[in-house]
Amino acid sequence: RKDLLNSLAFERIEDRYNNIKLAHSATCQWLLDNDNYRSWIDEKQVHRHNGLLWLKGKPGAGKSTIIKFAVTEAKRSRKEDIHVSFFFNARGSLLEKDTRGMYRSLLFQLLTKFPQAQEVFDEFDILELPQAPRYSWTVMQLKEVMNHAIRELGKRWLWIYVDALDECDEDQIRDMVVFFELLGRHTTTSKINLRVFFASRYYPRIVITKKVDLLLEEEEEHALDIERYIRSELRTGSDVQSTAIERIRGEVKRRASGVFIWVVLVVQILNKAYDHGRILGLERRLQDIPDDLGQLFRGIMTRDDQNMESMRLCIKWILFAKRPLTREELYFAIYSGTDSEEAGSWNSEDLTTEDMDAFILSCSKGLAELTQSRKPTVQFIHETIRDFLLKDKGMQYIQETSTQSLVGSGHNSLKECCVNYVSSAQKSLSRNPPVDTRSRGTAYTPQRTSPPKPPFIGYALLHIFYHANAAQENGVSQESFFKEFSVQHWINLTKMFADPGTIQTSNLRSGSVRNYSPNLSMLSILAQENLASLIKT
Repeated sequence: RKDLLNSLAFERIEDRYNNIKLAHSATCQWLLDNDNYRSWIDEKQVHRHNGLLWLKGKPGAGKSTIIKFAVTEAKRSRKEDIHVSFFFNARGSLLEKDTRGMYRSLLFQLLTKFPQAQEVFDEFDILELPQAPRYSWTVMQLKEVMNHAIRELGKRWLWIYVDALDECDEDQIRDMVVFFELLGRHTTTSKINLRVFFASRYYPRIVITKKVDLLLEEEEEHALDIERYIRSELRTGSDVQSTAIERIRGEVKRRASGVFIWVVLVVQILNKAYDHGRILGLERRLQDIPDDLGQLFRGIMTRDDQNMESMRLCIKWILFAKRPLTREELYFAIYSGTDSEEAGSWNSEDLTTEDMDAFILSCSKGLAELTQSRKPTVQFIHETIRDFLLKDKGMQYIQETSTQSLVGSGHNSLKECCVNYVSSAQKSLSRNPPVDTRSRGTAYTPQRTSPPKPPFIGYALLHIFYHANAAQENGVSQESFFKEFSVQHWINLTKMFADPGTIQTSNLRSGSVRNYSPNLSMLSILAQENLASLIKT
């Protein structure tokens, strides 16, 4: 049982939840008194909705903040109940953005908080559950175990919260919604106390026969939350409420159209103008800010021409990296594209985390942040930024060339960064080779001190072919890379710096690099790693 339970957990299982900022003081309280919300809680009205509540709103409206508020309040006011949640994260790993990860997370939380339900494992034949040592859970297995576990609740209440359904594949979400709809029917008939709270954008449209709808833009209290935020956060320099300041507040609220992230960004822009002494020009500055969220992002990215190349690389790394990068990795990834020699001469004593944070803040124009997790990584402050750059083709406004595919060009830039960093590491190693630590006169043993590991070397070595392959696949030729890249240097460096645990998370198969001969050709490596687009070059 313990092994099966532990196999449900995965790294970064709570990252998205932890990274959602707490509700601003005095906001979201309206939810607790909302008629639809209270109907969802009311045992006497469960036949109307089968325990399902669905909050919908525009991108950036504040749905995640509201559902996190609901989770926090429920845990506080109903301590005896079981509360489990999952927040889909399109910026995260595969398990953070698919339903298999959702079921694993919800089931792990349920069985951990309600240990008696772990007995459900005994109800299955050994072949019906995943086998050691890998424990590869399927969605069907997870659904079955969850179904059985919920039947064991007895009189206990179970509250399930699932946020950002639109950040998962539509077909997976449709299947998941059907599962919870059937589960709601069963628990209502069986008098099992289950409540499920979904939150998503309006699209894709998925119909459920029985549920409670909560449409954010139609809630007057949500508009009042925006007003409270503006009144609290917009700096005016005086307690005197002038007519001009009231006009500005009213204009920000009106133009927000219920989109909270727009308000947050606009208030930051106006506060910056105020800090620079431009008090009299605040209304004019507000008039210059576009209503459209995408155009606002465009303005932030292109408002000045300072460090544009660093900004482009920062955006591309957050968009196209094989996995989210740590602050150290991103710092040197950007530098390897703008100043590869500087990137290679690294001394940990010369560089603080504050220096790197300031650099990333500057390069991202304030649109990126560090996650609040055990191993922090860098992500966009909101998923709408990724939507603007990719779905709405916002990359074209910062793209240096317009003839190449945006995706292909992006991956090609990242490949070049990796090439530069690997080359720089090779030069550094040539200048400072590992020291032989054997005592004179002792028998030969291949024991040499390892050089300090450069912060970005693991990613650069293990994903260089991934980015080259993706660039080729999207129309950017890799012929010159294929001809010029030194496979022998790559094999030697990878054996020296890349540990097996890192290799397992890359496109390279675990342990394969350890067995590579120094004389192996690039074509052989590409074939072994199944990089089809590069093989065709």
